[in-house]
Amino acid sequence: VNLRIAHAYPGCAGLLFSFLREELSQGLLLAGPPGSGKTTLLRDLAGILAGKGQYHQVALLDERGELAA
Repeated sequence: VNLRIAHAYPGCAGLLFSFLREELSQGLLLAGPPGSGKTTLLRDLAGILAGKGQYHQVALLDERGELAA
C-alpha cells in the first residue's frame, strides 16, 4: 500500500522562474525520482506564469488529474 499525501508549497518555483524567465519560452523538462517535487514545482510554476495575465497564457494537459488539486 502506497499512500501519498500531497502538500502545496506556494512560491517554491519563484527562484526557478526568476532564473529562467527568458528561456521558459523554449520549453522545460522536469526530471527526478518519485517524490522529489516535480508536480509541486510544475503546479507552482504554472500559477506564476498565469498570474494576473502579466506573463504568458498557460495550458496544462493533465491526464491523471495531479495538477488540478
